[in-house]
Amino acid sequence: ASYDPQGGITDWLWDFGDGTPVIPGRKVEHTYERAGGFIVTLVVVGPVQTQVKSATFIPSSGSCGIIFLLAA
Repeated sequence: ASYDPQGGITDWLWDFGDGTPVIPGRKVEHTYERAGGFIVTLVVVGPVQTQVKSATFIPSSGSCGIIFLLAA
């Protein structure tokens, strides 16, 4: 999940790096169908600016999450 302490986010776009379509939404879930390392990208669109954050993710068994910290 992501949020803007100043408010005003107009869109969140998640690319999970595995060829599946981009998923819009503040809080989303995604299941990887194959093993490997993936570059996860979050695009946060606000009224003043757009921020893009990426992280390499290697899924393991069980449930896990990714946290992106976006500077104001």
